[in-house]
Amino acid sequence: MWSLVPGEHIHINLEKIQERWWESLLISEPKINVQKIDASRPMSDLGDDAQAKIEEMMYNQRQKQLGLPQSHEQKVHDMLKDAWDVEGSPFKGEPFDPSKVNISH
Repeated sequence: MWSLVPGEHIHINLEKIQERWWESLLISEPKINVQKIDASRPMSDLGDDAQAKIEEMMYNQRQKQLGLPQSHEQKVHDMLKDAWDVEGSPFKGEPFDPSKVNISH
């Protein structure tokens, strides 16, 4: 199945016939050595911290693909919004507008 977002991207959903690792997705990509992949442990066997990090990475990848803010970008946005109208802020009393602030990575 696939969908097209004109001028942005094509979303392609591939379903495997067999449960196995692919050496590459596209013919033009360099192949990986699938023998070096250790998939012997299910995610549920990992510690809470490792599971949380993997989930965060998956969330950030999805957000990036959709052109939405990733978790670290959302944290900065939330902090900026919280500080926007506090006493001493040069923006106090103005509607929240993050475009007025230059945040470099």
